[in-house]
Amino acid sequence: MKFTTKALIVSLLFCLPTIVSAQQKLDTIFYNKNWKETKVKDSVAFYKLVTKVNNKYEVKYYYVNKTPLMTGTYTTTEQDIKDGYFKYFDEFGKLTEEGFYKNNLKEKMWKSYVNGKLWLEINYLNDNYNGTFTSFYKNGKIKRKDYFENGDFKMGNCYDKNGIDTLYYPFRIPPEFIGGEEKLYKYLGENVNYPDEAKRKGIEGKVIVKFYVDEKGKIVNTTVISNTPEILNQSAIKCVNEMPNWVPGLQDGEKVQVYYTIPIVFKLDK
Repeated sequence: MKFTTKALIVSLLFCLPTIVSAQQKLDTIFYNKNWKETKVKDSVAFYKLVTKVNNKYEVKYYYVNKTPLMTGTYTTTEQDIKDGYFKYFDEFGKLTEEGFYKNNLKEKMWKSYVNGKLWLEINYLNDNYNGTFTSFYKNGKIKRKDYFENGDFKMGNCYDKNGIDTLYYPFRIPPEFIGGEEKLYKYLGENVNYPDEAKRKGIEGKVIVKFYVDEKGKIVNTTVISNTPEILNQSAIKCVNEMPNWVPGLQDGEKVQVYYTIPIVFKLDK
């Protein structure tokens, strides 16, 4: 049978409606700055476009000025199962992270960027580090190369800006109260004030305090994340805010701001 170019074009045109029908724009949803849905035009800070592609849902988030925020693919309209390639952007539209999800788990190569420059390349299997974990200097040279097997660290090397192998250090080192955890809880035990009013009223509770240790080791942005009486919350916050400076946390050898949580228990002697 002779198959002409004309016949090929006719065949493609015949198939085209089927291809187009596989994509269906479902909705545009608008949000205010607190990520609450809104229909008030002046309050819109972000918006979301949802398109059905075959059996999946392509979701794109934007800032109100049309700068991209995130793109990704889900298997349900509830957006509870990530399945496909995802990209994340900063407020200037620069790519910050990209990679593949399968059934909500990170898989294959993920890349992270800082100011548009490649910072990390991390291989995943079932959401665990698996394979090489590489970080880069701003000049593009390798800063570290670690190797993992199913989440377990096996070996690694760190390099200076000239590419020379140097003393190894972990990728993340958490902030630390001077003297360690034992000294921290000794400090809290000696400095938390149990309000007299709370004692008289028999008020008890475990206050979970969240705070940040900044790049200089200072305590900032202290909040309570437990559902506990306000009189206890204020006492716990005051004690945490008056703590001496910590040793700041490190990420890839650089000082960074890190959040920390601690429980403070108020319990009356029986």
